[in-house]
Amino acid sequence: MDETRIKQVIEFLNQKWKSGQLCGICGSSRWHINPKPLQLTEFNHGSFVVGGPVIPVVAITCMHCGNTHLFNALITGAVQREPSEAQKGTPSSVGQTTGGAAR
Repeated sequence: MDETRIKQVIEFLNQKWKSGQLCGICGSSRWHINPKPLQLTEFNHGSFVVGGPVIPVVAITCMHCGNTHLFNALITGAVQREPSEAQKGTPSSVGQTTGGAAR
């Protein structure tokens, strides 16, 4: 993530995290935002699912005890949703918008 995206994540956390941003395990307020989004993939008993669902996340880690929170990177604004093939300008999709999660 570039600095603009990290600031966007910080703004999101400041708006949404209402419990004083203290670690629920040790009480520390020292957090680290991993600058690279991670991804969660579908569990398939040790096998990787090619083409399976992926959830991009931002890891926020307590610097005292290691407690880690995962926030959806699409909702925090850390990453943007890739347009689907239907949204890339095919005649049937021109001018259409999609609802749902933030992009």
